[in-house]
Amino acid sequence: MNPEEEIILILSRPTPSDAGQKRVRGLTAKGTVDYDRLLRRAGDNGVSPFIFRNLTGDEGIPGPVVERLRTIYYQTLRRNLGHLNETLRLAGLLGDAGIGAVPLKGPLAAEQFFGDAGRYPTSDIDILVRPVDLGRARQVLEAAGYRNAERIAWEDLKTGTYHAVMTNGNYHIELHWNLAMRYFSVEPEFWWQKTSRTVHEGRKIIVLAPERYLLYLIFRAFAKGFFPLKYLVLAAGLIEAARKDFDWDAFSALAEECGMGRLAAFTLSFLRNELGVDCPAQVTGSSAGYRLFRKLVVSGLFTPGRRVHIRMLLYTLFLLPPKKSLPVLLRRLFPGFGEIRLRYGLPAKSKALYLYYLLNPVFLITKKGNR
Repeated sequence: MNPEEEIILILSRPTPSDAGQKRVRGLTAKGTVDYDRLLRRAGDNGVSPFIFRNLTGDEGIPGPVVERLRTIYYQTLRRNLGHLNETLRLAGLLGDAGIGAVPLKGPLAAEQFFGDAGRYPTSDIDILVRPVDLGRARQVLEAAGYRNAERIAWEDLKTGTYHAVMTNGNYHIELHWNLAMRYFSVEPEFWWQKTSRTVHEGRKIIVLAPERYLLYLIFRAFAKGFFPLKYLVLAAGLIEAARKDFDWDAFSALAEECGMGRLAAFTLSFLRNELGVDCPAQVTGSSAGYRLFRKLVVSGLFTPGRRVHIRMLLYTLFLLPPKKSLPVLLRRLFPGFGEIRLRYGLPAKSKALYLYYLLNPVFLITKKGNR
């Protein structure tokens, strides 16, 4: 690992240790840090605001670099405050219509987990509703000025993904009816168990149980190929924020119930070893295979876009139960027609559907990027 990558991992932690800060000072004192690369990779991973807020002033990072990080943080904060206000407004509209709505990730989570809305860069607003409320939720959002952002039938969305994207031109919403798909079979009602309510800026908000929220964040990171790093940092922040109330035994049981036991164990090992999260030994599993996992994740974080399909193939084989990995890979190569239409933006009666179906394996193998 080069010094830029090491500094990013240390300063992206929710709470860097004294030893970590000392290590950063040692790395910068050598004069070998490529700060342009550090800024570029931190930006790729959405952790520039975390790094800025973790600086104490004696890390030896040049002033112009600190000023660049400061600018990114305040730009993120201004943008996030707009997202936060819109999230609360929409949650209120849905609540007034009798629709349970759970805001996810974004600046609201940043305030809940880190006490700082500017730490976690966000590009959209994620909201979970029950499948039975999906039609009414769509009507409420359309009345609020939102429209379907994709020219895809809702029937295809329901069979091919777990959310729909809506936009009003300024904000984008991912309206979820489930929080896991393809790799794991989790019933939508699973996420609603043991939800609670809190008040944020005078608005009543439904929040997921922390154990289920962590499972969602782990799934999200996995489904995105563990890129960008901000997904993992958000999971680390949740653990630190919920430490007093977090039930690790219940979490382990839920992870096994969802078939995420192996994935959860290795992800938590990464959080413990690379981001300093205090996870109990019984939930991180053995170290068997950890070096391979770590190498794959770090490679994906700092050389994004390279061999994405190979990494995801290895993640699937390595982190899913053996009986599930092959069916998952086959469904990825040969999904249903609804998912094919969704994946390639095909109209419902397109004659190209069968051609895309046959070429899908080639497209997956040759695709670039982490999406």
